[in-house]
Amino acid sequence: MPTVSQAITPSHHIPLATHTEPTPARPKREAPAIEPDTRSPRSQGDSELAGLYGQALARTTGVPSHDNTLMLENIPPNSTFGQWWSQLGRAFQSPNVAEWMRELGIHPETMKINPITGQISFEFQRSIGKPGVHARDLSDPMWSKVSGPVIAAARVIGGHTFRDYKPALTESSTTAPLWLVARFYFANDSFGTSDTQQRAAQLQQDKTFPELDPAHFSGVLEPRSEEKLEGQKAMIGNIRTQQDAVHALRFFANFLKEGLRTDHDILDYLKTSKVNIDPSSTYRKTHVDKWNDISLKQFLEDNGLDIPANQAELDNLANALSRPAPVSPKHGNYGGALDWPIPLDRSSQLQLRADIRHGTFGDIDLKPFKSVLEYLLQHSQVYPAQAQNPRLLIDTLIHSPKGRALGEAIQAKFEARAVKGSATDWLLAAMSADQSDTVTGTPSVLKIQSKAWVAGYPMSSKENQGKRASTIVDELAEHLMTSGKASSSEKAMIQAHLLLSSRAPEFLVKDIPVQVVPGTHSWVTFVTAVARLEAKAPGITALMSYGQVMLEADIAPISAQERQVEYAAQTEALRDWGSANGMGFALTDTAIDDVRKAYNAQIQALQAASEAQTTLVPDAREMALAELKKILPEMDPALFDKKCITVEPSHQDFPGPYSVLDLYMDERSLMGSTPAVQPRVLGVRGRFKPRPETSQWVSSSGEVKINDVLKTFKDLPSLSTLFESAFSDYCAQAEKSAATQVKHLISKLPLADRERLEFGKITVVKEWNNSYSAYSRFKESTPASQGSNLLVKTVLDGKIHTYEIDLKNNKIVERKDLGDFQPGDYPTDTREPYKTLLEVVPSGTYGPSPTDEKILGRAPPRSFSSARTAYIADALVKEINIGALKEQAEGATTFDTEVPFYKKAHEFMLNLIPLRSAIKNFANGNIGDGIVDLTLDAFGFAVGLGAAAKGAKVIQSGASAAAKLAQGAKIVGRAVIGSLNPLSGIDDLARGVSKAARKTFTATRNGFKQLRGTLSKIDPIALTKTPGIAEGSIKSANALDDIGVIAKLDEGTGNWHALDATTHQPYGPALKDFKPKVLSSDELSDNLNTLYKKLDKEPQLDICYATALRSAQADKKITETAYNRILPEFEGGGTERYKRMLNVGPDTLKSTFNTADITESGVITFINRVGYNKGKMSHVVYIQKTPDGQLYLYHSNSSSLDHALGGTKITPATAGNANVYTLGPEQQTGIQGFMDSTTSGGYDIVFTPSSVLESNIRNLPA
Repeated sequence: MPTVSQAITPSHHIPLATHTEPTPARPKREAPAIEPDTRSPRSQGDSELAGLYGQALARTTGVPSHDNTLMLENIPPNSTFGQWWSQLGRAFQSPNVAEWMRELGIHPETMKINPITGQISFEFQRSIGKPGVHARDLSDPMWSKVSGPVIAAARVIGGHTFRDYKPALTESSTTAPLWLVARFYFANDSFGTSDTQQRAAQLQQDKTFPELDPAHFSGVLEPRSEEKLEGQKAMIGNIRTQQDAVHALRFFANFLKEGLRTDHDILDYLKTSKVNIDPSSTYRKTHVDKWNDISLKQFLEDNGLDIPANQAELDNLANALSRPAPVSPKHGNYGGALDWPIPLDRSSQLQLRADIRHGTFGDIDLKPFKSVLEYLLQHSQVYPAQAQNPRLLIDTLIHSPKGRALGEAIQAKFEARAVKGSATDWLLAAMSADQSDTVTGTPSVLKIQSKAWVAGYPMSSKENQGKRASTIVDELAEHLMTSGKASSSEKAMIQAHLLLSSRAPEFLVKDIPVQVVPGTHSWVTFVTAVARLEAKAPGITALMSYGQVMLEADIAPISAQERQVEYAAQTEALRDWGSANGMGFALTDTAIDDVRKAYNAQIQALQAASEAQTTLVPDAREMALAELKKILPEMDPALFDKKCITVEPSHQDFPGPYSVLDLYMDERSLMGSTPAVQPRVLGVRGRFKPRPETSQWVSSSGEVKINDVLKTFKDLPSLSTLFESAFSDYCAQAEKSAATQVKHLISKLPLADRERLEFGKITVVKEWNNSYSAYSRFKESTPASQGSNLLVKTVLDGKIHTYEIDLKNNKIVERKDLGDFQPGDYPTDTREPYKTLLEVVPSGTYGPSPTDEKILGRAPPRSFSSARTAYIADALVKEINIGALKEQAEGATTFDTEVPFYKKAHEFMLNLIPLRSAIKNFANGNIGDGIVDLTLDAFGFAVGLGAAAKGAKVIQSGASAAAKLAQGAKIVGRAVIGSLNPLSGIDDLARGVSKAARKTFTATRNGFKQLRGTLSKIDPIALTKTPGIAEGSIKSANALDDIGVIAKLDEGTGNWHALDATTHQPYGPALKDFKPKVLSSDELSDNLNTLYKKLDKEPQLDICYATALRSAQADKKITETAYNRILPEFEGGGTERYKRMLNVGPDTLKSTFNTADITESGVITFINRVGYNKGKMSHVVYIQKTPDGQLYLYHSNSSSLDHALGGTKITPATAGNANVYTLGPEQQTGIQGFMDSTTSGGYDIVFTPSSVLESNIRNLPA
């Protein structure tokens, strides 16, 4: 509101008491008045830029090599191009993009961007050592994550050109290619022609670019609007704000790591530490201080994030917030209307399927085609290469003329049913609708048991347990062919991809290791990880590899909502796991609890076995060094190895020199004595006789005081005892690990193989190869395999199968070459059999007839924990014979052996450990805490190798590789947490694969899928400032919980519909009982300012009732339609229709203003009490009641009411055209005084609650 300055300024006035004649003055020529420039700053900037463009145009020559290098400098920052050019630079400076460039080593000045494809090309910094031009496109997972604001600005600037250009790199950049500016303004000027100079001169004079007709260029003008610009700025502002929070978290995490603070100090730090809210951010300013700061704790709470309680949770939260949020590909998971955040109601789903079966949408006839996809592919051949990249083909079909026409036809049909949705969403729903949701002839219990009956094919069936994901997808495609749903194998593969994208996206992830199969714990972890990512960015995992998915999942959930998603996903996966592992499909709480217990037990056993395989064989030398350091703390450890000790007098059996470590490891010197071997000398007649003197240890180094050292030896424990005990424990763990590995290998076999091993008659043998000497024909037998492989023959129902268990290569393979063999020589019909098959029988107790065939009780076996599997595992442990190593260890010394025993044992054990499988295509650059490679261990855990293990990328059998693995590896993907508790905080996650490498890390959907991005409370704020869009709540399916939702008012019906925050399109049927959020005064004022920016300068906007109604509209109470319908009814003091709309009548008039009557926000109409206008409307205001009960009055065009509300004592706030007053006691008294004014004759009032405004206006017939 304009204010009048009351500051006193110097004035050479003349006193009134003095009369002075005017001094004659020479007439002056009046200068013409300068008209103020009423153009917007953007228009002024565009005009200035047009003049600069004209100057640059004059320098063109028509030679492309010259003209394409011309740069336009000093671009006005307030011009349309300048604003977006600056935004592009701002995007490149954003924390996520800047960090990505630094990690990759990009030379910024070499970058070029293609606005259409989103591809960025560049050269690396010289220090990287990778010469040449490199590129990343949107298929690159990291570039697609961080590039959103960059691509958005780049497309506005050069959206209608496929030509690459060098982007602005900073917000302050004011130089750009001349040709790019010309393209931006559609200045179709030819460079260097005969007309160029004339055109350049005209531009410098007129300073005007060609005007774009909004009717034809709406697709160009709308994306470059100032509103869209503010939205893009807000995205970067949000990123900067979030990164500021990350810095604050990591700052304190460093204090915790250094021991300068404890976990008890975290909460105080969160309360006192500040996060700076970027001015462009959409973060609510409710709690910010005058420096635009907010406490870190408040920031986390406002965004629904967990408050960390320890260092692990603090690190996890910082890591989660520092990672760019995953970004959905275009069209998401192809679910369309079937995958809306609020799912399409069942009746509409059934109607859609019925419409597709009927086959007619307007003029479009689908009846001749097997599916909607086949209709879109009519007259098109699908090549094998296209089937390998289904997404490219599907996207092309969506945007094809036939695709657009069908989508619009379906949209029209559902619009007539009052169900909103974009044409693309309806097309996608039709393409991915599954007519086989109700599978004919399938028992109802089986329908419940499988979440993934896709087109009549049971993805999660028991028969598919143990099969590779790619095999299952191929079988689905084959089923589509055989069931008549696809006309070719290529089209079947496209259809399979389409159906799986929204139903079982885990099957579309790339590079899934062969060991990760349904029915295994690895699959449970993997499926859970996929679900977490899909909840944030639908469709994203189809573009990712297994390794990328698992690394993303290594971050624990950071909010209750994320935990619910993870818990719900794991619960569904555990049901399938339980079914595959002989526990049935859990349908009750008791059953799922039993499954969780069994799953936890298996995870714990597998984790212990995994740790055992990466635990190094006890090393006597290292144990000796550790004891010496304890007993000789003052001695430099380097001296323990110094070879300076000899026997004096010298002895031929102990030539030396020796070290302190040698003496301790010998053990014969524990009491400080000389060697126990008695030396002899050559005597008379060649006989030996004892040497008379006693030998002593002496040191040639003054640093090693041997006598003092030997005195301490009596306090040292026996090294052999220590070693034997440690080695005994090691052997026990190694045996358990080997047995567990066998159990794991059997448990993940396909069901048919597991049933043969579980129920058939088995014979376990060791295979030996025989060879015969040339002349004597003496037989020599050697193991047929390098490891301790065993063969298991099984006979079930008369059918014979033989399996080879190969621990070294971590696999079980069927041997079809042996047939029905018996233990002994093989074959039996020859004098010199080339094989011998020796039966192996474990020594444990396994009940009666442990190897006999089982005729009854053949339910799916619980293979991992069954007695039959234990029998086979124990047989293999017996064959490995780790116990023999233990016997060798007892009494063995290392002083007098060339190769110490522990080294031999180390080599023996390494030969048992399977090679690890490298997981390829895991990510670009370092991830998280520095993991640089992933492998899959023998027990199905994805293991990340950090910098310490970088030299062991693909783990080889060898001491150095194993040592590096033990030092720098950890299980990733939250794989060893067992079953989840949705109410717990951030879980204690994976121990690393060795005890020294421990590292702690810290839904039910209720009918909704709301998890999109990390800071869920930021993005809707800018959206809800838009007129007709509100944040509010509806009741959940159980009618107990309020569910937050963004909704949009339908101008045609006045109903609220859910709004897709990504596309800004309403969807679904009208929301029942939607309650818009009650706004604060600041929020309503922001909304009102935004509304007025969107409106043209209509005359009625300055009228009081227009201001009141616009305030109601900004408060999300009425639509534009309702506003336009009621506006004419105010004329002449209000028509009868107006009175009915606002319920104005004798019974509703109030002569006193009572705040108790204001139960919610609404409109107050002041009605004249007396005079010729008696009964007519005099003034209209809007009263807002905020969540805290405070009242605010919005009005315009009544100086009398302004005076009554504060007069000269209060300067009101303003919003749009309204003056805004807080209604305290004085203002309430002022309103009553205004009503009782004798000057005007006084007013009565009528309060119309905002909740009935829209319905009252619409319900009256036109």
